[in-house]
Amino acid sequence: MNTAGSVSKGCFAFKGKKKQANVDEYLPDSKNIAVKKCHQRFNQMWEEVYTQVQILQSDFNSNIFDELLKFAENSHTGFSLEGRDTKKLLVEIPAAALVTGVNTPDHSTMFANLVSMLRERVTPLVTILKSKDCQNVKSILSRTLTQLMDSHCVADFDDEDEDGTAVNTVNTKSLPLTLSSLAKWYRNKFLDQPSSPKKRKSVDGKCFEHKALPPVVIVMEDFENFLPKVVQDFLLISSNYISHLPLVFIFGIATSVSAIHRLLPNEVSSLLCMEKFQAPPSTEYLTLVINQILMTARYPFKLGRGVFQLLLDIFLYYDFSVLNFIQALRFTMLEHYSSQPLSYLCCNHDDVQDAVKQTDADSLERLRQLPSFMRYVEGCSTKEQPDLLLNEKFTKERVVRLIEDINEYHTNFFPILSCLHVLVGKLPGYPLGKQLREVYSLCLDVNLQENEDFKHARDLLRMLSKDEWKNLLVQCIEKLQNESQLKDVMTELEKFVNRIDHIDEVVEEEEESEQPANDDALPYRTSLHQLRQKLQDMSKKQKKLSPYEKLRDEIVGFYDDLFAKHLVCPTKLPLHEIFYYNATRHLKQRLNASPRSALQMALSNPHYYLQCQCCSLEKSALSGTMPDTCIVYKLHLECGQLINLYDWMQVFIKLYDWMQVFIKLYDWMQVFIKLYDWMQVFIKLYDWMQVFINLYDWMQVFINLYDWMQVFINLYDWMQVFINLYDWMQVFINLYDWMQVFINLYDWMQVFINLYDWMQVFINLYDWMQAFLTVVQPEEQVDVKEPNHKMQARFIQAVSQLQFLGFVKPTKRKTDHVARLTWGGC
Repeated sequence: MNTAGSVSKGCFAFKGKKKQANVDEYLPDSKNIAVKKCHQRFNQMWEEVYTQVQILQSDFNSNIFDELLKFAENSHTGFSLEGRDTKKLLVEIPAAALVTGVNTPDHSTMFANLVSMLRERVTPLVTILKSKDCQNVKSILSRTLTQLMDSHCVADFDDEDEDGTAVNTVNTKSLPLTLSSLAKWYRNKFLDQPSSPKKRKSVDGKCFEHKALPPVVIVMEDFENFLPKVVQDFLLISSNYISHLPLVFIFGIATSVSAIHRLLPNEVSSLLCMEKFQAPPSTEYLTLVINQILMTARYPFKLGRGVFQLLLDIFLYYDFSVLNFIQALRFTMLEHYSSQPLSYLCCNHDDVQDAVKQTDADSLERLRQLPSFMRYVEGCSTKEQPDLLLNEKFTKERVVRLIEDINEYHTNFFPILSCLHVLVGKLPGYPLGKQLREVYSLCLDVNLQENEDFKHARDLLRMLSKDEWKNLLVQCIEKLQNESQLKDVMTELEKFVNRIDHIDEVVEEEEESEQPANDDALPYRTSLHQLRQKLQDMSKKQKKLSPYEKLRDEIVGFYDDLFAKHLVCPTKLPLHEIFYYNATRHLKQRLNASPRSALQMALSNPHYYLQCQCCSLEKSALSGTMPDTCIVYKLHLECGQLINLYDWMQVFIKLYDWMQVFIKLYDWMQVFIKLYDWMQVFIKLYDWMQVFINLYDWMQVFINLYDWMQVFINLYDWMQVFINLYDWMQVFINLYDWMQVFINLYDWMQVFINLYDWMQVFINLYDWMQAFLTVVQPEEQVDVKEPNHKMQARFIQAVSQLQFLGFVKPTKRKTDHVARLTWGGC
């Protein structure tokens, strides 16, 4: 009985309950109070930031979609199901071409917000289609009817029963997938509706009014990815029902409107009444996010120069996705609060006192070891240094004051930075950059006074006209109107504007001592020395400045002092490590990783990821304990452009066979080592034997002496013992001969060890394996073994994995060969 068919039918998948991530699994030291406080501070800070991002996104999208919503609302103003004039009036389908840009990761969020706004403000009959779900006309109709006829999409008050619950009288599964079914459902749903406005319910249960019959809006998110034939057929079918359904199409286009004409022929595009809507570029949204999240004193967490520039580069050169930028910002914030133990002090202004007060002795000692704080202590007086390093109460008070200074620095930094951008944003050549974020990135790195670009911009400011300076000063005053702490600066700027207005009334001062007109004239005849001296004197004379030029230099000097005071590099501030995250290298490995380098590292050095001792070898070494894919990868590095699969497999199989041989040799080597230890014991016994022989010689002398005869008679019994020892000596001599044999075996063991070392390097070469085999077994002839099907399967699986990773590919140039695709190794 064949039961193979019933096995697959008996397999069911159960998703189970969704488990929430446990913080203790990702933070091993979560029981530590400091780590727990950092995690809580991160959640609090990110919740505030994300709330602000949602508000910005809502405001930004509302500005984009206002005109689009009006178009959808007014496209079928005179539509009626009772009259027949609609057939004569409506000959084209209203369609909106929404050009969204190439930031494809943000499109899902953008169209989700669009659908939500359409359902709240225009019509509840909105469906959204994606190309991956609409491979034919049937799937498009299925998606459209399912979303429109769903009972959760729209429910009338008239369709409620006595208990007040909505009743769904439509079964979408039983209806045929045609637009005629949708037209019939729409007619039954809205034909009895009176002309007066009527309240309906949306998905969220909110009530809204319809002045006329609601249009049916079909949104195609990624219109360029739809199959042309499918879209053409669907639009041709929809054009036949335009008198029965108030259809409105919205096409999402990433490139340009010409994509519609490439997909649709003239006979189909002529059925559409298209209107173009251009969404603002994603760079404007990014600028809004940076200005409201990063360049504000509201949130104490800040990015360093390297990290800030890295996130900008990823956005500008990879995907133009603001959503990915926000996720990267969240990751940097998480890294900062998890890697910096003192990051719980990076909090709102109102929580600084409590956070510093709860700091324990270990955290306070860690704070004293910060480089910026150590530099601050070195700059303090000798009287304060012992208290800062030993007195806990004094240190906490000083830390509170330093954190308040940083908060005040942020409060003044960004308004003054905006004034700097106003001054240099339109200079020729843009020496400090065109965008505000570029100027901000420059200020994060070095002090402006030391920057050559700033010096060049300052020279250009000295060349501006009176009207240009007046406009710049007025713009700076507008930037500082809401900054109460900078009232003095705004007052000085207003004085400068007033002086520019009355600059023409200033009388030019005359010189006290007028020199004769011919003083600067050169003599008719002069020597070279006199000529040089005369020219030097003329160059030292200062040019007489006009009143406006004096005022302009005064304004430039005022701004120079203002920027030197407020636009200090944040890395010069004490305790800046608590607020600024600048681990660029670590972040680049996480956000901008290189897949190929990671694959090559994993295949050439599996110990780096597996952390096992058996794989801890050199890069060029091979071991049978490595994964099959790693072995095959290392073997293929030594091949040329074409690789013979049979030779490749033989080396792979031989590697495992010889691995077993060397395991046995290793066991024998342990035996030889133990025999060598016993040999050392025998050598010591042989030395003692020589001592006994000398004692025997002396014993013969004692026998010749009569006086000692009685003593030797008593020692006769001991002599017998020595005689027995002499017999044992002969045994030791024989053991010494065996020791020489063991020494010879030890020499062979060294040969095996040397061969084992060479095998680690050349074990992947089939010829060297055969040569080693003849050395080990010179008298035996090696026969080709029967093919090991298990090893062949493992080899084929490893080669398939390399092909999937893109290192090799099949080729038709030679039979049983594969082509190598990568070169150079790690």
